[in-house]
Amino acid sequence: MKIVIDHREMRSRVAEALEKLGAEIEIATLEVGDYVVSDRVAFERKTVNDIFATLLERRELFSQLNDLAKSYRRPILILEGEDPFFFSGRRVNLKAIQGFS
Repeated sequence: MKIVIDHREMRSRVAEALEKLGAEIEIATLEVGDYVVSDRVAFERKTVNDIFATLLERRELFSQLNDLAKSYRRPILILEGEDPFFFSGRRVNLKAIQGFS
């Protein structure tokens, strides 16, 4: 399987893990999404810090997701975090996060 990965994702270990699983990796500058697996399917990956930065600080999360949905039939958002209450140490109201999802 060939996976095109945005060059900004190379700081994570995802590409390395995918390669170990046998995926063919191509690094590119993607305008939309972080990982493209076909002309129909792309992934946007957000870490805990990314989700807060794009949702609360830069307010670009919804435009990113909208672009992904317009570009691919099967857009997928991956929220990466260990604790479902990852926002508990931040000054964010629980209801604001629940309303987002």
